[in-house]
Amino acid sequence: MNTKSDNRPLFIDFEVHIGDNPDLKKELMECMIIDICELQQSLDPSVIQNGLEPFRKTSHKIVGTLSLLNDKELTDAIETLKHQETDEHITLLKRLSHDIIKSLTAELEIINDG
Repeated sequence: MNTKSDNRPLFIDFEVHIGDNPDLKKELMECMIIDICELQQSLDPSVIQNGLEPFRKTSHKIVGTLSLLNDKELTDAIETLKHQETDEHITLLKRLSHDIIKSLTAELEIINDG
């Protein structure tokens, strides 16, 4: 669970997936951060100017991470953007992914300090 109130809540229950193993939790969180960073990169203006195909491929590739995150707002933003490209949706998705990375990083810091 996320203990830092200034970060976006994480809706994933890590213990359901990995039990009480801090090393596995750390590894899973690091993989999630890499996946979400890849999603962010697919939203870079230089990539988006050529269409949404890189974004669609990336979001399809990280579907496992997205399902584990169990973040309805993020999932809805991704699904909307897959079908309708607007600057507003791109901005929302960038913000959500940034907030999730920040929350996952904060959780990793707690594990590393513990």
